[in-house]
Amino acid sequence: MVKEIIHYTSKTSYDSIQSHGFIELEAFNIESASITNPTDSPSYDPNITFEKLWNDLKKQMKHTGRYVWFTEEDTCSCISQLQSYEKIAIRFNPNDINAEKWVDVADRMMFKSNKAKKLIRVLNNNAIQNGDDISKWWVCRERVDINLAIT
Repeated sequence: MVKEIIHYTSKTSYDSIQSHGFIELEAFNIESASITNPTDSPSYDPNITFEKLWNDLKKQMKHTGRYVWFTEEDTCSCISQLQSYEKIAIRFNPNDINAEKWVDVADRMMFKSNKAKKLIRVLNNNAIQNGDDISKWWVCRERVDINLAIT
């Protein structure tokens, strides 16, 4: 049984997590920016607005789900493909946060539609090509209380 899973984040996001007390669902910052600064662009892609990016992500997440992501590994390559930053590790017991193995969730999601199956396969293949082991990934369907972290 896995005793520890890790959520990786940036220093900026870590400070926000500490002040708000939660690790929010993926794309939370993009969602927020799409409301407060819809015509601005993320630093890693000046060719797209936050509003367009959020709309595209919502379409994808309709089929794939929206999660807080974790891994059993000591590194996570996939998230650093968009931005170059030092990652901070926040550790949890998977039972304490109702985490589920990604491969189990993905298998269930792929049965829902061909679109979900195609999207999840593309996302998984991208992660594998970038050096991640998706069999060691975990997800939570709701934001995670930082007070449940292992100290």
